[in-house]
Amino acid sequence: MPKVSKTPEVGKEIEAHCKPCKADTVHVITTIKDDVVKKVMCKACNATHVYKPPVDSEEAPKPKRGRPKKTDGPPKVRRRRKADWGTLMGKIDQSLAVDYSMTADYGEIESINHKKFGVGIITKILAEDKIQVVFEENTKILAQNWEEQ
Repeated sequence: MPKVSKTPEVGKEIEAHCKPCKADTVHVITTIKDDVVKKVMCKACNATHVYKPPVDSEEAPKPKRGRPKKTDGPPKVRRRRKADWGTLMGKIDQSLAVDYSMTADYGEIESINHKKFGVGIITKILAEDKIQVVFEENTKILAQNWEEQ
């Protein structure tokens, strides 16, 4: 095994933990600041990285103490509740669905009949010129009160 330097000098060898190799290997010191080794180059993989002391050394950071993280079950994910088309269709009278037109105002209307998407329920008026409509396949944002200029 090569000699490992005790006093840090650029170009000298030092043992360090190499993250790319995932092991403690011999490195060459490339940067020193205020007598502290800052960067090294691994002799095994030629990667240059910030100096990390060997895992089994006294310099290596100790594991953090405190409350362990919960690992019971999968992580909780917050999801927005989607408007269910079937449930919404049960609440409206389908015969009152109005044929969709970009120029119409849908402020007082519950449902529309779109040529391509079929019957849809208006769930939200997003702006003066936009509405959110739930169709059987998915939710769409459609234009309303459209004026050509």
